[in-house]
Amino acid sequence: MNASCLPRPLADRRRGWFVRLVLVGFGQAGTAVGTGLLTGVFFTRLVAPQQGTWPFVLGAALLACAGTAAWLSRTEVVLAERLGQDYAHAVRLALFSRLAVGPEPARRGSTGVTVLRFVGDLSALRLWASRGLARLAVAVPLAAGCLVTLAVVNHTVGIPVAAVVVCGMGATLLRGHALRETTRQARRRRGQLAARVTDRVAHMPVVRAFGRGEDELRRIDRKGRQLRGAVVARSRVIGTVRGVAELTGAVAVTVALFVAAMTSAPPSIAATAVTIAGVLVVPLRDLARVLEYWQAARVARAKIEPVLTRPLLRTANRLPLRAGPGELRLVGVTVDGVLDDVTAVASPGQVIAVTGTGRSALLSVAAGLRNCDRGRVLLDSQDLAVVTEPDLRRAIGVMGSDLPLLRGTVAENLSYRVPDADPAELERVRELIGFDELLDTRVGDGGSGLPPGQGALLTLARALVGPPRLVVLDEPGAHLDHEVIDRAVARTQCAVLIATPDPDRFDRVDQVWHLEHGRLRV
Repeated sequence: MNASCLPRPLADRRRGWFVRLVLVGFGQAGTAVGTGLLTGVFFTRLVAPQQGTWPFVLGAALLACAGTAAWLSRTEVVLAERLGQDYAHAVRLALFSRLAVGPEPARRGSTGVTVLRFVGDLSALRLWASRGLARLAVAVPLAAGCLVTLAVVNHTVGIPVAAVVVCGMGATLLRGHALRETTRQARRRRGQLAARVTDRVAHMPVVRAFGRGEDELRRIDRKGRQLRGAVVARSRVIGTVRGVAELTGAVAVTVALFVAAMTSAPPSIAATAVTIAGVLVVPLRDLARVLEYWQAARVARAKIEPVLTRPLLRTANRLPLRAGPGELRLVGVTVDGVLDDVTAVASPGQVIAVTGTGRSALLSVAAGLRNCDRGRVLLDSQDLAVVTEPDLRRAIGVMGSDLPLLRGTVAENLSYRVPDADPAELERVRELIGFDELLDTRVGDGGSGLPPGQGALLTLARALVGPPRLVVLDEPGAHLDHEVIDRAVARTQCAVLIATPDPDRFDRVDQVWHLEHGRLRV
């Protein structure tokens, strides 16, 4: 797999766990060789029986090999799970971090597809690390040790068995392309179904109100059938790969028996060869599964990498936001196809209505939620592009329809932008806007559990906690009375931008910014 912005599976402490897994593989190879050699000695003693304690000694040695193999197997499982979970955790943090600080368009898209990246794709990467890489680390030394031992014990047996193994692995690799394509198709169908189900479940009142339940059920049924077909097609390829591995192991044992018989090998040599050839079945089976996990991880990686390569809102060299009164200055701001060379100033204490096509985009740029293609956005003469994300978010309060309330309490939602806000500040804002609910009142997803008006008041209050240096309100009049907005805005000391299509708002503000064809007229 190519190097990319994804965390490396074998970085940091994971490298040490992988080395230990390789050592486990050599240990398992040693126990397999020991078991084979001891079995040969056992057969030699049976052919020429001797008195003494040798059965007890050989039996104890075989039990020691079995116990060691069991302990190594347990160690392999623990190390593999550590490796996989640690890698999945690193990817999860990287993915969430990029989504949290990426530009505003990057956060759009189906919730179902995004969840699939965090669940399905992340699971594929975890399995590749915990079962793919881990089994590769163990299976290769084990298989190599078995083949080398066969060649040393009896090369007449070892060479044909090695040829069978090479042919079997080659046949398995030939199915790699088909496995990757069927995995990609199954993943695409799963994403389509997840997106549809997640969206419709989230908006079930709309489905009920318009009587579209049966239609949606038919669509979900069709997509479910498509997913089932894709998964079954993938399972056929996986079954072929696993079947080839099982056949390779069985043929290897048969060839070892046949060659030993045809060459009149001593019973001890034949027993050793057959025992070691039988042990080969396990790593061959594991290597077939490695191919399965590798192809699934390649498909998952191709879906996650575009998210991690999207540009960041803030540059790498970020600086703390300097103290200031809260003057916003737009200098030649351009967003291709939306805003064209916008220049304006919002002074502290000013209330400005923003109207016209592109008003929401302008507010997103002013709030630092979206990068402009050209130009600069300055808050107290400091470019937002170089300000640290925590400082910027504390300085700018935002309210918009795409910023819903989160599950938790009223207090948790109020202080979400300023987590260390003291109870007195929360009470001040609650009284400022006339919010009636208590701070410990439970809030559901999107504000469910609150009356609609109270939910809108809470989103407004969340933007005013701090207090901020700049407040950006994207069409608050859609959910709140003008009097409520005016009362809250009048008691703030910072600049306030209000996106609105309502001309009745214009006589309630200090200034109107009108956008037409991307150009700003004040």
